[in-house]
Amino acid sequence: MTVKSRTVSDVSLDMEDPGDVPDPTETSDSNQNSKTTGDEMDLAKFAFAGFVILTAAVSFAIYRLVKNQLAVAVQHEDVEHPERGALFWNKVAPAVSISIAFFMFFAVVGGVLKANVKVDQTAPKSNFPGYEGQQVAHERMDNPGERAFFAAFGLILQAVLGTVLCLYLRKAQDVQISTSMIMKMACRGAVVGVLATIFVEFLRLPFQDYLKEEEIIVARVFVVLLWVSAIAVMEEAMKIGIVALGLKRSENDQEAIPGNDLTRFIAESPQALALCGLAAGIGFAFIENIPRFYAVALQAPLVALERSYTGNTEKYLITEDTLRSGRLWTFCFWGLLNIQPFLTGLAAMQLAKLKAPINPMDWASVLKVVCIIHFVFDLLDRSSSPFVEFMGCCLIPYAMHSFYKQYKSEGADPNSLLVDHE
Repeated sequence: MTVKSRTVSDVSLDMEDPGDVPDPTETSDSNQNSKTTGDEMDLAKFAFAGFVILTAAVSFAIYRLVKNQLAVAVQHEDVEHPERGALFWNKVAPAVSISIAFFMFFAVVGGVLKANVKVDQTAPKSNFPGYEGQQVAHERMDNPGERAFFAAFGLILQAVLGTVLCLYLRKAQDVQISTSMIMKMACRGAVVGVLATIFVEFLRLPFQDYLKEEEIIVARVFVVLLWVSAIAVMEEAMKIGIVALGLKRSENDQEAIPGNDLTRFIAESPQALALCGLAAGIGFAFIENIPRFYAVALQAPLVALERSYTGNTEKYLITEDTLRSGRLWTFCFWGLLNIQPFLTGLAAMQLAKLKAPINPMDWASVLKVVCIIHFVFDLLDRSSSPFVEFMGCCLIPYAMHSFYKQYKSEGADPNSLLVDHE
């Protein structure tokens, strides 16, 4: 998650801004105009029905793919073996993903309802970031169903396409790793995703306040570099750490990071470990996108108000069509093309080259490249320049290509952590 990204904390500040004051020009009757109408709620019900139907359809489709086109002859695919992926993970991962998406749908609808109530009750602001000096106000949102559908089904589609990617790569190289192990690693990534998201949400605000108030350019640049680098290192270390936790090359092997019976698992080839890293990154990205999709879904149109003797006029600064395009771009960029899974996959393949026990310098070699890519990506993505931001986007296909190239060429190194020397 980049510092530039609009997050839940931003939405909360907007909705609970102590600077909001009632607009004295509005009457009690006009305050009802911005409320969500019954027709809009009916459309939201249709959107929910569409979300349920499509979720059921893609769930059935991926089940058929697992059992047919993308099936592989894995020894422990349908046999209970905790260290190779207990079968219950095949139920836990989909159930959690679908439950979160359902909650997301209703949370967005509720957020739109609350935001619309405030529209006519809040006076325009003249200090709105980027539009200082103008009388700016948020416009009501008349499409709660569409916005909720974007956020909820976007999460489902991201999880489904990520799973299909893992299964396709497993099938292409005939990797001996069970579907339940892939689901287990996705759940692990989701756990550290929760921790990382909480860290970013709670600790970003002091830095944000400092950047708003600090006038010394050098100090601002230093703080930005410090913050972005800290986030990059933290996220990459957490992701590869959860992959290495309990990792063994065989049933009698030493663990990369000691764990308990619940955390131990076996990955017998570099390709299997690469898929574990990819799956963990997908789970991490899924959680990371929850506040992002929620925040983007609650962005309201923005208008500039001009008052004169002839009456009030409104000029749209940010239209609903612009916001809709932004939601589509957010899904494509952060959902379909999220860089997190491929960075974790690259780190996992570096981990496969090491021999246990792993010392701090070994961990530095595992994290070095992915942290640099993550840092540069986040830093460039903060820019307001489209060209600079495009340069950051170019790192996504680079990470994808690097992962796929190494994944196809990865062999069993005699000094590998995953090779049985006995």
